[in-house]
Amino acid sequence: MCILCKGCMEACHYEARFVDETRHSVDKCTFCDGRIQEYGTTACSATCPTKVRVFGDLEDENSDIRKVLEDREFFVLKENEKTLPKLFYLVPEDEKIAKRTMGEGIKIHKWNEFYPKYEKATAKRRTEWKKA
Repeated sequence: MCILCKGCMEACHYEARFVDETRHSVDKCTFCDGRIQEYGTTACSATCPTKVRVFGDLEDENSDIRKVLEDREFFVLKENEKTLPKLFYLVPEDEKIAKRTMGEGIKIHKWNEFYPKYEKATAKRRTEWKKA
């Protein structure tokens, strides 16, 4: 039972945890779980006026997310934690904006060099999932 000590909120590498007042517990973003299957997108993506959030299947070459990542440079947060997240941030095309918005030591990726790491991690997890 959650006592709302918020220790997990501070420990979260991605700062994605929040207090859910209706459940009186700490929760995290689920990217709208079943909403993607039903509607094809999340609530934040559907309501964003500038369409900065793109969701999709990384293994589907025709998905919107794959097309964006193949076309643009991107980075991930907390890469040094070896978590291989699937939340990608596009590098701003304007160099001045990029320098202002990106932190020091951020590694910039291109999809063709990042995808093999993703495939390797996914293959390892699939083996673990089959055991469960």
